[in-house]
Amino acid sequence: MRKTKALRVATLFLVLLLAAAAYPCQPEKYIEYYSDYFVTMVGWSSCTCAGYTYQTGQQSGAYKRVTTVGCHIGQETETCYEWTGSTWIPIDCP
Repeated sequence: MRKTKALRVATLFLVLLLAAAAYPCQPEKYIEYYSDYFVTMVGWSSCTCAGYTYQTGQQSGAYKRVTTVGCHIGQETETCYEWTGSTWIPIDCP
C-alpha cells in the first residue's frame, strides 16, 4: 500500500515537472518599451511557451506595455507602466 502511494506521488511529481519544462515561460510574455507615451517604441523582448527568448533595442524606457498570453487557453492580458525614476507604476493602457 505504501509503495503504491509513493509511486503515485512520484508519478504526479514527474508529470508536473515535465509539464513545467515543456512550457518554460508560463504565460508567454511580450514587453514593449517606449521613450514617450506609447508612440516611439525603443525596444522589445519576448519569452514564448516553447522556451525561445528574443529581444532587440533598449530594454528600458519611460513607458512599457506587458502583454501575457496563456500557453494552454490563450487568455491575453495587457498592463502598461510608467517609470518614475525608481519604480514602475501601473497606468491605463492607451
